[in-house]
Amino acid sequence: MLVVNTCAFIDGAKQESIDAILEMAAKKDEGRPRRLVVTGCLAERYRDELRKEIPEIDAVLGTGEVPRFVEAVEGRDGPGLRPRPATRPVEPSRSRCSLAGPTARRPPPS
Repeated sequence: MLVVNTCAFIDGAKQESIDAILEMAAKKDEGRPRRLVVTGCLAERYRDELRKEIPEIDAVLGTGEVPRFVEAVEGRDGPGLRPRPATRPVEPSRSRCSLAGPTARRPPPS
């Protein structure tokens, strides 16, 4: 289980959050953790974009959704949550996330 708590108040924090999400998504692709949950301000503000651009994310919880955290961790269905197999291939064309600009890049495959 991986949880990334994000911030979107300043560009540097937004960039750091995107980089952390992409790094954790790469770990998930390796098959180690089973779920990736993204929480916090960036998740609140860019929920749909994150889900679209980083398919490894299993749950996106905004700042007011803390009570739903256990559901997200356990993989229950519901708005903003998606059950998913432990691993799945990622399209090679998804090499970066446009939310943070051109410097947010996925780590190269190991």
